[in-house]
Amino acid sequence: MVFRTMSTGWYVIGVHGLWVIALAIIVAAVGWHDWRRDELGRPRSRYLGLASFQLPLNLGLLLIALSFALMTTSAWWERTIWAALGVFFGRGAFAAGQSWRRDDRRT
Repeated sequence: MVFRTMSTGWYVIGVHGLWVIALAIIVAAVGWHDWRRDELGRPRSRYLGLASFQLPLNLGLLLIALSFALMTTSAWWERTIWAALGVFFGRGAFAAGQSWRRDDRRT
């Protein structure tokens, strides 16, 4: 019984740690692009569509959706919605990664 409680506790810590890490990825991407915008004196809207911003944003949102889908206290329909959002953000991250690779090949 003690082992079951301990493993459940570690699972919950891991799931919650996942969305915390995801949030840190998003904050880091926003902070870096905001700093870069200030350095170059360009408008913020120019950076929102860049693959270097879209990739960590979508990756972070994917991890958040995955974390919420893995939470055991949620109802099945909530987990299904979070899983569908995870697929959506995963496709966005994949597309941003492909765009970033394509841009790197051009330079």
